Amino acid sequence: MGLLGIMSVSGSALAVERQRAEIAAGNLANSESTRGADGKAYRRNVAVVSAVPAYRNGSGFVSGVRVDTIATVDSTVRRYEPWHPDAGVDGYVEYPDVNPAVEMADLMSADRSFQLNAAAIQCAKSMLADSLEIAK
Repeated sequence: MGLLGIMSVSGSALAVERQRAEIAAGNLANSESTRGADGKAYRRNVAVVSAVPAYRNGSGFVSGVRVDTIATVDSTVRRYEPWHPDAGVDGYVEYPDVNPAVEMADLMSADRSFQLNAAAIQCAKSMLADSLEIAK
């Protein structure tokens, strides 16, 4: 894989990490949402990421990554709060099964991966510029 391939893989990773960060931020923002448009508690979203295979001369290698789908985790946490407007007859309220610590870790992981991929692109760009300078 050449420098342009490195830039392609890192570029696709930038898009994936941006989407992961948006999903984690959305989960954090809705961590206490007890009622959505469908009348139910918010459900946590998770990005399902996969490698994009590419083949050259019979040997396989990765040409990038992509978000295949955004999965919804269908679980909630019930809390006894009979005074809450969304409490059921039994006094329990359904809250999203969102752990702020996990979401912050996902957000920091996506941010760090974004930074590293941006640095890889910058390094490949610098090496391309240097090789063009040598070719003069």
